[in-house]
Amino acid sequence: FRAGGKDISRVISIGGGAKSNQWLQIQADIFNADIIRLKSEQGPAYGAAMIAAVGCGWFPSLEACADQFVLIKETFSPRREYSRQYEALFQIYRDVYRHTKTLNERLASFRE
Repeated sequence: FRAGGKDISRVISIGGGAKSNQWLQIQADIFNADIIRLKSEQGPAYGAAMIAAVGCGWFPSLEACADQFVLIKETFSPRREYSRQYEALFQIYRDVYRHTKTLNERLASFRE
């Protein structure tokens, strides 16, 4: 997304992974963005309920509904030194992938 010109400064994490402080900190470092843990981790069900609430006319918009129900519990901010290391490792990964892609394609028939 960033390569396409999008500014990503925060990511909302939901589900089982959002229960782990360590995983949320790793995500913040990898994505070099704030990771937001919500008070409720029920993303899909919560989203469906909010759409229904707006559809029933209980709220004038999804934004108004979200303001009432999407509540931040805590934020994990990136640690710059780790973010720089992950970025350097990602560049190495991209080089490795480019050089091994054809080998992996040739090995695919042996995985079936």
